[in-house]
Amino acid sequence: MINERIRPYLNFSFNDKKVIFVTLFVVSNLISNLLAIKVFNLGFWGLTTDCGNLLFPLGYLMADVITEVYGERTARRVILLGLFANILLIVATTLTVYMPYPSYWTGQGAYAYMFGFTPRIVLAGFIAYLVGQFVNARLMVLIKKWTNSKYLFMRTIGSTLGGELCDSCICSSIAYYGIVPNSGILLFILMQYVVKVTWEVVMQPLTYKSIAWARKDG
Repeated sequence: MINERIRPYLNFSFNDKKVIFVTLFVVSNLISNLLAIKVFNLGFWGLTTDCGNLLFPLGYLMADVITEVYGERTARRVILLGLFANILLIVATTLTVYMPYPSYWTGQGAYAYMFGFTPRIVLAGFIAYLVGQFVNARLMVLIKKWTNSKYLFMRTIGSTLGGELCDSCICSSIAYYGIVPNSGILLFILMQYVVKVTWEVVMQPLTYKSIAWARKDG
């Protein structure tokens, strides 16, 4: 029997606009987990971050829109939906790595390297995702109450600062421990955080337009 505390989060009701935001939220998180396998050089002072940061903040942008327009309960349901999608990803990629392959298939090593590392990233992402997204949604609601629904930028940026901080610290510590040198892991986490927050700030105009569009009738 489904726990009565969980049941309310499983009752989905989507209109066309909500489907767009939910789809972008889930897909951006899935793609980010795959892109995060590669670490790239930022090109100055030897600073690095993972490629997942190129798209991951889009998930937070969509989460802000969903929380602001449809409420925290809907946001929590969507977060759980995204978690299920990530679980499906890790199960599927892990199974395919160990499936038998013909002798002419020469890409097994590269395939196993890529998707064999994915479970570690996704596992780290599970924890970071839940903590970060729930913190983000909660802060959106709290700041909205504190400001009497004024100053949208304070809600979107403030919630992102808290959510992304939790996500960056948790995910990077688990996913890249032993890969990024111990002497540089704190700087790596800092750069993750800076890149994500900067991306979110730059995309604020899109956040506002998305919220305004979602609130329109039709």
